[in-house]
Amino acid sequence: MIDPPNQYFTDELTFSVMAFANDGGTIIGGIDRVRFHFEGGSVDVVQPALRNFTRYDGSTYSLPCYTVRLKKPAGRAGVANLYIEAIPADATMQRRVLGPLQFSPAATKHDWDRTIGLTGSGADYTAATLATATLNALNAARTAAAQNPRVTYISSGTSDLLVGSSAYTAQGYMTVECATGVNVTFAKPSYTTDAAMLMRPRWDGMWFRGAGITFDMAYVSEVYHEAQQSVPTLLNGRSHVFEGVRFTRSTPRGALIRGNVTGGSVTHQVRGSPWFLECDLHNIQYAGQFFAYNRGCVLRDTFNDAFHGAALVVGNKVTHHNSMAYRNPLPAMTVTYSGAGATADLSLSGVNVANGRVFTARVNGVSVGTFTVFNTEAAYTAGTNYTVANVVSWINSLGGGWAATLQDDTRYAAALSLGDRFTSFGAFTNQNVKGVTLQLFTAFDQHSDYYQKSDNVQENVLIYGNTGLDCDTQHFAVGGNATRDWAYINNAINRPDPAPEFLGNAQSQMSLSHSHVIIAHNTFPYQRMLLVSTAGPYEQYVGDAYCLIANNALQDLAWAGPVILGVVIRDNHLHAAAVGTGSPGEVKAGNQITLYADAAAGDYTPAGALATNLKAPVWKLDLKGNLRGSSASAGAIA
Repeated sequence: MIDPPNQYFTDELTFSVMAFANDGGTIIGGIDRVRFHFEGGSVDVVQPALRNFTRYDGSTYSLPCYTVRLKKPAGRAGVANLYIEAIPADATMQRRVLGPLQFSPAATKHDWDRTIGLTGSGADYTAATLATATLNALNAARTAAAQNPRVTYISSGTSDLLVGSSAYTAQGYMTVECATGVNVTFAKPSYTTDAAMLMRPRWDGMWFRGAGITFDMAYVSEVYHEAQQSVPTLLNGRSHVFEGVRFTRSTPRGALIRGNVTGGSVTHQVRGSPWFLECDLHNIQYAGQFFAYNRGCVLRDTFNDAFHGAALVVGNKVTHHNSMAYRNPLPAMTVTYSGAGATADLSLSGVNVANGRVFTARVNGVSVGTFTVFNTEAAYTAGTNYTVANVVSWINSLGGGWAATLQDDTRYAAALSLGDRFTSFGAFTNQNVKGVTLQLFTAFDQHSDYYQKSDNVQENVLIYGNTGLDCDTQHFAVGGNATRDWAYINNAINRPDPAPEFLGNAQSQMSLSHSHVIIAHNTFPYQRMLLVSTAGPYEQYVGDAYCLIANNALQDLAWAGPVILGVVIRDNHLHAAAVGTGSPGEVKAGNQITLYADAAAGDYTPAGALATNLKAPVWKLDLKGNLRGSSASAGAIA
């Protein structure tokens, strides 16, 4: 589904799903029909139709959708359930059913509708700060047992989402909007404590709507969600929805909080399974986070993973994504030993940024001291075993010829290493310091993925019609555990050349068990895709006969390990220097320069050998929504 459930409507409501299935090596006609069941009635939609959308930046895109209009019955109102049944053309495949999805036809859309403003504004709820006025309004809506309320800001300014009086979930959403010309930024003024970084309104199911709303995450760890459900269709909670709003950090790329990455160990912006609809996501990490539904968002200058464990990623546009502001090693301190010992060395235990890493100094193979560094708020407050300067002070306290010099103290000591990204900036052992200077660096072991599967999202995932420009990422990494019923179609992503974060070695990877995973009509001008079938706990790729890898335009597609029979691979266009799989219809010709109009600039229009080696398409529409002919170029653009 590409629209949130639990909506109220007074007349009609448009609701769409997208569905794909492999039918003997093609997804054209792979879905026989999608059947919608709504309160005793059912409707079959036999063919998808393009539904048009506009992103935050004004650009437009289209998605092939099975769409219905839910209609309120005359004279009736209440809570209704929708079930969706995707029926594949291949009768050996199971039908997929979604539901019940709750919708509420109502006589009035919002049963509680109030305004919020500053003192003197004339709003229903006013205070000296918007944060207090907002808290009072939400608490009043709870007291009134509002089921689909709305608040509208009539004063511009900055607001917090303060802790509400009690946890509350309504039948619908608390809609939050701004009046015309009003702009509200949800933010924290500065860092005080980790706990104070949390925005926790204690209202599950808030729908923030409109370009007048901005979330500044500079000093915010997350927008909290009480139920924390991992699937938006569960009825025990309402996911937050963000429609046409902006998320950003007003601090620069590389900004830190107590020497750590902004947000620390919180690897999302919003708890639970939020919806991001046509949002602007700027200068934040994990923009499309665990379980999130991401439709038509614009991601700019983002870092860490763009989409990690997201259930829906469609129509998104990502520009300039990398983690180098944090991953780049900074010279932090030096160590040397000039004492009487014949040998001296230094070791550090633990993985990058772990709590309780231990430094050990030895002379003639015997420990002369240890020092433990911590990553916690308590250690930051204590100020004794937290900073690089603390480590330098300890080294210098050893005496007997030990000496350390501080170079940079901005990042905390848990991030210290030899600066070697190929060892993940982790532990090191017995580094010689006798008569030489040992250089230590601070770095954060972030590596960027465009899409990274998480173990909690195993099935029914759709990644369709996304683009990436200047994305120093592993484009598509799927493994960890079983992967079932995934479609990865019409995506076009490039990376900088050279690519500093991965030193040009990033590659998309498939591993472990795959069943009915479709990878078709994707364009990766600068990256290969590996089917990792080697032995190991996170390798062992096996695809069943319902899997399809077809009509992709890639730098390379190859097995890393033995060839596994079963998965259907055909009609992929690879670069001339590719290893390839030797599968039917495989072409090796050209490169990232000759096969596209201008791949470096994001123009993936086929050129050269890609434009002349045409294949029967396995999906009828290209990335731009254009109809493919009976023969067309491999990749996302016809």
